[in-house]
Amino acid sequence: MLFDGMGAKLLKEKLSKDSFLLKYLASEISSVVPSTTTASTTSMLSGLTPIEHGWIGWDLYVKEEDKIITMLTNKLKDTKIGASDYNVSKKYFPYDSITNSINKIGKYYSKILFPFGEDGYKDIDDMLIKVKQNINKKRRNYIYAYYEDLDGIMHDTGTIVKVH
Repeated sequence: MLFDGMGAKLLKEKLSKDSFLLKYLASEISSVVPSTTTASTTSMLSGLTPIEHGWIGWDLYVKEEDKIITMLTNKLKDTKIGASDYNVSKKYFPYDSITNSINKIGKYYSKILFPFGEDGYKDIDDMLIKVKQNINKKRRNYIYAYYEDLDGIMHDTGTIVKVH
């Protein structure tokens, strides 16, 4: 599970050392540059750097379409209007995801869960239900669940909120 905006620095700043999340923190990972949601998430899903996959920002001007596309949602910038009847971002900036690689082999099962798109979820409870529905498809499974609300809250309020 990737909780966008929930970095180790923030956890160490806001939580006590004996908190559950810090107590069981196995290791820290660093983000890519640029450290935007789109660039980081796509790198996590593809194993590629932003210069390799091209998903470098939330919104990107696609010259071939003469449109500014919100990359992860395939919408026109600042609207709820679909950019096209196909995924513009994936057409011009294709990559093979780790889930596709796992599923191609056939031995294991893999699924990506985002709050948007055809198989999106509406809130964290719905996300957890979808994780549970997919976690035991085969003997071994890789479920990538992305949760965006923490990042969204911090865009609005900053990191000044106290966590208990």
